[in-house]
Amino acid sequence: MEIANIIAALHRNRFGAVMVVVQVALTLAIVSNAMFMGSQHLRRLQEPSGLDEANIFSMVNQWIISPGESRPTQDADLRVLRNMPDVVDAYVTNTLPMSFTGENTTIGLEPVGETGGRALLTAANVFWVDEHALRTLGLRLVAGRWFTSEDVSTSPNRPRVYPAVVISRPLAEYIFPGGNAVGKRFYSGDFPMTVIGVVEKMTGSPTRALTGFYNFYDHALLIPYRRAALQLYVVRAKPGRLDATMQEAERQLRAANPSRVISQVRPFIEDRREGLRTNRSLALLFSAVCFMLLAITALGIVGVTTFWISQRGHQIGMRRALGARRHHILLYYQTENLLVVGLGAAIGAALAVGLNIWLMKAYETARMDWRYVVSGALLVLALGQLAAFWPARRAASIPPALATRAG
Repeated sequence: MEIANIIAALHRNRFGAVMVVVQVALTLAIVSNAMFMGSQHLRRLQEPSGLDEANIFSMVNQWIISPGESRPTQDADLRVLRNMPDVVDAYVTNTLPMSFTGENTTIGLEPVGETGGRALLTAANVFWVDEHALRTLGLRLVAGRWFTSEDVSTSPNRPRVYPAVVISRPLAEYIFPGGNAVGKRFYSGDFPMTVIGVVEKMTGSPTRALTGFYNFYDHALLIPYRRAALQLYVVRAKPGRLDATMQEAERQLRAANPSRVISQVRPFIEDRREGLRTNRSLALLFSAVCFMLLAITALGIVGVTTFWISQRGHQIGMRRALGARRHHILLYYQTENLLVVGLGAAIGAALAVGLNIWLMKAYETARMDWRYVVSGALLVLALGQLAAFWPARRAASIPPALATRAG
């Protein structure tokens, strides 16, 4: 097969060739990034949260009491929960991992006020915990120590400076790469915080609208604070006793103080399912985008290839009359398609990398693995060959005499 003849034929039909090249390039650039971003959301669906998910439940508790009774009532509630025979431990907090509610903050090695925000590194999900939270959540401490009761602030007004905080390992590795984070200082806004411990993992729920950062879902900042007005009780049951403990906990709290409203008593696995709903929807969305773009590209290749063949009926007839067999005609158009789609794939690979770099700078997405570009390129090449096969096969099936007259 002479490549020069194919290139000459493409030059005479350059508008259609350019159209296919542009379409393939744009498809590859978008599809490879969509596949990568979709895989990120799928990975989050499968990632563990760092908690003992199967044995944790939570409940929202609201009292009908005067503000001055909140602290002793809350203390009494926690004693009731911790004294239950099937309860491992319990605490009260502002939010749970993978929840739509909660708080986040920006993280830097210098105060924001001194740098104008230029020294910001990332963001973190903020969780209010006490000395019981480690055992309640089933977190794994990998460095340093956990909070003691002396570390936990119970001030009615939340303090802005915490002498001691615990962070997740992904956050520790992000702000202190290659080194031990314990004992080091960073800033939440303008306020200094010193790391006393690192937990293996604790997944949060990023909120770009507040911070401008996307890729911080596993950056957890645990601060030792318990406010009397907090309403979310978190309880860890013994293995196999979750359902019974949920019912008994609600019963005992109502018996201890009937002047309350208890709602949203549910296991953590339901919170996880609800919290990952957006990730699940985005994974489906990116999959749909890939499918539609590939389908449109395939239809475009079929249309252009069919048009080319209809314009070259005389050429096909002459080649058949001179002894070209069906597989020669088929090979000719498949090779022609491979050259056009291959050029589009080469341009699309460069566009895909450029698009990923822009997304990294604009939206804090992760760097795309090169294998997604290669996989996308192979996919569009295979798609091009499949899309061109049907019109090429029809051309190869035309009898020489008929093709010559049609020309």
